[in-house]
Amino acid sequence: MDIISRFRFITGLNQYATALTDGIDSLTYKELDNYSDHLAETLRAREVKHKDRVALCTGRSIESIIAMLAILKCGAAYVPVDTTNETKSRIENILISAEVKVVLISVDEEKNYSPICDTLRIDIARMKSTPAIITEFCSSPDDRAYITFTSGSEGEPKGVIIPHRSVLRLVVGEDFVNINQRDVFLFHSSISFDASTFEIWGALLNGCCLVVYSESYFDPNKILKLINEQDVSVLWLTSTIFNVFAEHYINAFKKLRVILSGGDVVKPESVRKVIKSWPHIAVINGYGPTENTTFTCTHTMTIRNLPDDICPIGIPIKGTQIHILDSELNPTTQGELYISGLGLAIGYLCEKTTHKNFILCDKVSKEVIYKSGDIVKINSCGLIEFVGRHDSQVKIRGYRVSLNEIRNKLLEFELVIDARVDVIKDKLGDCFISADVYLRHHNYQCEQKIKEKIVTDFPQYMHPEIYNFLIDVQTNKNGKLIKYRSNNEYRRA
Repeated sequence: MDIISRFRFITGLNQYATALTDGIDSLTYKELDNYSDHLAETLRAREVKHKDRVALCTGRSIESIIAMLAILKCGAAYVPVDTTNETKSRIENILISAEVKVVLISVDEEKNYSPICDTLRIDIARMKSTPAIITEFCSSPDDRAYITFTSGSEGEPKGVIIPHRSVLRLVVGEDFVNINQRDVFLFHSSISFDASTFEIWGALLNGCCLVVYSESYFDPNKILKLINEQDVSVLWLTSTIFNVFAEHYINAFKKLRVILSGGDVVKPESVRKVIKSWPHIAVINGYGPTENTTFTCTHTMTIRNLPDDICPIGIPIKGTQIHILDSELNPTTQGELYISGLGLAIGYLCEKTTHKNFILCDKVSKEVIYKSGDIVKINSCGLIEFVGRHDSQVKIRGYRVSLNEIRNKLLEFELVIDARVDVIKDKLGDCFISADVYLRHHNYQCEQKIKEKIVTDFPQYMHPEIYNFLIDVQTNKNGKLIKYRSNNEYRRA
């Protein structure tokens, strides 16, 4: 089954139930189906067809959901673009790399987008004033549903191609969370963040109501207000935001039934505090790379199994198989995690990169397996625990970031001898980027240009919070840095 077949099945059962609301405007399932039919016909008039790609520059909005359905009804794949957080140059790179045919844009996002290809503005008022059009669609479970970009371990963002079957495996007949039609989901993730796949399709492919947080910035007080007013019951939060809410906004969880958290290490003390305050809540630690469609493993914590000193990532969800292997691809209790199953992406837009990470190994599996780069172990209870990475990738507020990508950008400057990019954490576990930049000599203008270049080329979550510009570098005979001078004092590297 594909996404549209499932959506139309659900619509047939829930035509007059509320599908979408942003707290002001609402659409029933029937209206959402009709509006997306209208937009699909408009896209077809622009010659959008099966296997094409259409970009979404719509932000979080009712329009974005209509657009996703319309694109899928054409048999095309949607390419979500976060115009708020991404820089102009990265947006252009995404549109060019994905070879998009049309860019769909909402009225509110026009100011954040500079057109470089065919653009179509979504007009809901026109959809309301014209009769519904029944749209035929042509998709299969293995067709591409969406393409999302994530940082690569070698410093270049990669377009991950997710098929329909992977989305269905995540949200239909799932075994890690029990979704019922009375549930209300909050959609507050960026449309380019893979957590939005669970928020959007977890609701709409199960007959639930999806509440859209349409502000372009994250405001805890407005989120809290929306949760209470709309009786949200299922909420996804990055681990960093979950920790902050547990510390300062714990009343936001009062009406919730399920909280899913992940994107980085979930603090056990935060989980214990939330569940002890609201014992009816289940907190699910969800782990998974974008390449395996949002969740690979989950671990559910309730009042009956509060975590001790670590929150495991648990066990694989339905339709997913995992393999913990050593450097020789032999099974082990602590090693790199490889993944196979229905949730796996088709690959990357770049075939060369795909072959490096999506591999065939007969002694491990008859299926393609994904080399995650994550080091995990099996604990004494048989649950999987996350240990770390074996490359320079980190998670910043749920986004996967390559420190090498930032370092390589710093090294483009002639005055820069070397650079070191690290991550530091505050007491709540929030991660920040720190950059040590080793210069041939002090140059204030160069320092400013470096900062400006980072702001221009990278989204905000990749900007270093701290810069240390260092001079008078000393190296040993092998060229290894041994000393540098900062503020006229020598220090060891």
